[in-house]
Amino acid sequence: MSGKVATHSADVTEIANAAPLPRRVIKLGGSLLEYGDSVVELRRWLAAQSPAHNLLVVGGGAMADAVREADRLHGLSESAAHWLCVRAMSLNARLIAALLPAAIWTTTLNASAAAHRQANLAIVDPWHFLREEEPRSAVTPLPQSWDVTSDSIAAQVAVVWCAAELVLLKSALPPAAGSLASASAAGYVDRYFSTVAEAIPRIRCVNLRERAFLSVHFSKSRCEPRREPLPVASGRSEAAADAEGQMASTTGAPRPTFLRACHPGL
Repeated sequence: MSGKVATHSADVTEIANAAPLPRRVIKLGGSLLEYGDSVVELRRWLAAQSPAHNLLVVGGGAMADAVREADRLHGLSESAAHWLCVRAMSLNARLIAALLPAAIWTTTLNASAAAHRQANLAIVDPWHFLREEEPRSAVTPLPQSWDVTSDSIAAQVAVVWCAAELVLLKSALPPAAGSLASASAAGYVDRYFSTVAEAIPRIRCVNLRERAFLSVHFSKSRCEPRREPLPVASGRSEAAADAEGQMASTTGAPRPTFLRACHPGL
């Protein structure tokens, strides 16, 4: 397998004492794997972002669609279909790891933070996360049903990892401005997503197929479209400073107890 591997042997104490960076979970939509330039565009988008610990979750794409068709034909149980789709996500994640050999492959969220001593991107195995880490966390487990897809799984990773931001890289933006709930109702994200996303400070959706990476910043009540600048000559984009400011900003709205434990300033 291509790519480096992060293990439990990382010195977590040393990392905790280093200069802190925000944690960012990135979900690469499975449909993007159908386009030959998706990895090139992912690299280009990453270069425009502010410094962060980046953790990548990859969607199931066509393989998850095949499971859905098998369910239609053969009547799989919801649990069986769910775990087959998670396997599809794991396989796609391995594919991206092979295409991004400088990235770190990780099966644990703790090791993913350590991985950023060696690379600016870690790729997480969703199967291990859902089987081993989610059950040991303080969060409510995700339902094993078609209400949950890779969107909610990426959101759950962001919550458990105490990420400051979740970015959904997709092939398009929501059909109309609205809230997370309206995006869910429109089928842009899965039906359970808005429930998990309540515990995430900042959420962006980015059209990775659009040259200027048009994006939407979601709040609990609305979404705001914007166009993200590409990297400037210094290697740091204007979007980077803006992202750092927004990731550090807070609102007066009450936050869930679990979120306050991750982000005491909220």
